[in-house]
Amino acid sequence: MKKIITAFFILLSLLMSGSTLHAEIEKEQRYYDIEMIFFRHLGPTDPNEQWPVGYFPVNTEKALELHWKKPQGGFISLPKEAYQLTKEANHLKYSKRYQLLQHLAWRQPGLAEKEAIAIHIRAGKPLGLRPELENKETELAANSFRSRPLRSRQRSNNAEAELANQFVYPLEGTVTVILKRYLHLYTDLNFTQQEQMPVVIPEAITTESSSSENIKKVMTTEIQVMPLNDNSTQEPRFYFQSYPVQGHRKMRSKEVHYLDNPRIGIVVLMTPVKMVKKP
Repeated sequence: MKKIITAFFILLSLLMSGSTLHAEIEKEQRYYDIEMIFFRHLGPTDPNEQWPVGYFPVNTEKALELHWKKPQGGFISLPKEAYQLTKEANHLKYSKRYQLLQHLAWRQPGLAEKEAIAIHIRAGKPLGLRPELENKETELAANSFRSRPLRSRQRSNNAEAELANQFVYPLEGTVTVILKRYLHLYTDLNFTQQEQMPVVIPEAITTESSSSENIKKVMTTEIQVMPLNDNSTQEPRFYFQSYPVQGHRKMRSKEVHYLDNPRIGIVVLMTPVKMVKKP
């Protein structure tokens, strides 16, 4: 009887220690190195595509701005030496079919959906100031910043980071990594480019006649956007046109994944990090 009781307590002790160990494993935070390459397709696009005209920025107010050598909630940018997709990025950089916009990597904890944090992405050389901010004073203040390499701009201080937010970039928005049974990547990005819009000026404006009838016609006629033709007088007008790059992909770690879009391509690698516990 005594042996049975002793065996029971030993078994109970093993079960309790096992459950405690399992709980500790569950509580142990997992980390991943996220590496992403953003590039643009230089080939022709489908002429039948129809999108709302204009610039529609993604809301990035709650997204995390990655800083160099300064962890934020377990998120930190990685140095170039830690990149694993350098060969792929160089291939895109020197290709005539693609334009490399950005290659970056960071380390972050694997977070559940309710805890996940979006990362603010800016890719490519600034196209110009946001339409609502265009003025000579801001343009002069921004000239030196705009001419700097993108990697240098990423190392900017807070004041310069605020200035960076005043520009329109070829690709901007957020990416979010969520840990479930698999890793999940959510993209909420906008590809933006400058396009020329032919604007037709009513003929009454260009005629020499100043009759009251023509003046009335000018005052009541809206300027229309329409195809070029030989009978119209046009003035070129440039504007920012946005195209959404939104999606979701379930991914396995340690595998290279490719997200395709008619205008933008994204290469992704997520690698588990073995964190060394301090004694």
